[in-house]
Amino acid sequence: MEKGKQTYKLPEGWIWTTIGDIGIVQSGGTPSTRNKEFWEGEISWITPADLSGYKGKYISKGKRSISKLGLDYSSAKLLPKGTILFSSRAPIGYTVIAKNELATNQGFKNLIPTKSLNSEYVYYYFQTLKPKAEKVASGTTFLELSATKFSQLPFPLAPLQEQERIVSKIESLFSELDHAEKGLQIAKQQLEVYRQAILKLSFEKDKDWKSYRFDDIFDFIDGDRGKNYPKRGDYKENGYCLFLSTQNVRLNYFDFSNRVYLTKEKHNSLRNGLLEYDDIIITTRGTIGNVALYDKSISEPVVRINSSMLILRLKQKDIIPKFITTYIISPSFRSKILKEKTGTAQPQLPSFILKQFEISIPPISTQEQIIKKIEFQVSIIENIESLINILLLKAVNLRYSILKKAFTGELIPQDSLDKLVSELLKQIKAEKEIYLKNQIDSKKNAPKKIKKMSKELSIEEVLKNSTEPMPAKEVWQNSKHKDNIEDFYAELKELGDKVKEVKKGLNSLISLKQ
Repeated sequence: MEKGKQTYKLPEGWIWTTIGDIGIVQSGGTPSTRNKEFWEGEISWITPADLSGYKGKYISKGKRSISKLGLDYSSAKLLPKGTILFSSRAPIGYTVIAKNELATNQGFKNLIPTKSLNSEYVYYYFQTLKPKAEKVASGTTFLELSATKFSQLPFPLAPLQEQERIVSKIESLFSELDHAEKGLQIAKQQLEVYRQAILKLSFEKDKDWKSYRFDDIFDFIDGDRGKNYPKRGDYKENGYCLFLSTQNVRLNYFDFSNRVYLTKEKHNSLRNGLLEYDDIIITTRGTIGNVALYDKSISEPVVRINSSMLILRLKQKDIIPKFITTYIISPSFRSKILKEKTGTAQPQLPSFILKQFEISIPPISTQEQIIKKIEFQVSIIENIESLINILLLKAVNLRYSILKKAFTGELIPQDSLDKLVSELLKQIKAEKEIYLKNQIDSKKNAPKKIKKMSKELSIEEVLKNSTEPMPAKEVWQNSKHKDNIEDFYAELKELGDKVKEVKKGLNSLISLKQ
């Protein structure tokens, strides 16, 4: 996008400018993780990961902090209160305002606003910027927005008094939406409590219920674990046999949003784990206790499980499979499963433990009545949940609509008494020049830093020592950045056109251009 290029017509009294014209664009950096003196100091240090799921407008600290020494010996910069942070990679588009002085890693392009600019006005505009930013970002391994491209992104500058009125109106409308969304979320939570209560009450056994051990009523069938067990290279986007992993099995349903297939040849080489209709699948490794019923509602005719789950195949005809799956996800039974799991890093539910579980089952007529009652009540819950989700989505879309109107001049009326925006831009420019001059003077007066010479190799030196292209991971591990992937990417970016990248399967091979 050309500098200052208009994207839509602004109201009279506004002008199109660029982000670089309204403030000082500043990137971040990461101190070496090998030096403990650089870390856990007094300076808050923010990464894009700190903003994942973050809902606040302001931020004061991240998961980690750095020391003054770490700031001095890295490309990180101390950003003043009011700086607007904008994540420029992994992912692009997170935005927040600095509540106090802090620093960021190089995954941000930050805007230090001048005194004649409303930080919150910029913050709300940045919330609309993700599509434009991604459009001008570049990179093969991951998309990244450069400081130059970020600086050239268009910015609709309104008179300062109008900026303040726009922010006030946005926050008033957003406050109403927050209140409505909170009520809808509470309603969803209450529906879930009601769902669990239905399941709990439905499986309170009566005197005519008979107790069984799991190994009395089920055959236990493992996923194939032999030498022919499928590897990642065997996975296909389409094929003869659907191959289930734990991410496909949820609580009482299948999730096929991510699925892999096996060829007929690979399928025929396996012995165990082939599903039959009315089989119950339960996850037993990693994610424990998710269960789903493979019945004729599933359109995939040939399905196998991986080794992180079990097939429970009923031996008896007087037990309804759907009754069992619903029983297993009931609160009391599920808590029993979670209580008996073993391991911490990789939780497991061994089959020998599962075989000893007891379950009480009523006559088949009672099973049918229970299922019918549960399905009726749950369908009401799901209909209400569906309506709530629609209303929550409308609230999200309404926020986008409010922001769109705000920055096209349609949210509030203009005031002819506002100061001219052309004068505002001159004032911003003058304040920028003063800020930059102060920064230069500060650098001149700062004591010189003495850095220790490192015997470890830069990326360029690693590549020079190789006679052929190297996997990116190997270059990283052989470089001085082996303990800091952020520093690795920063140097790789600095090398720019000196480096050639070639994709080979899932790997990236890099080398120096000849």
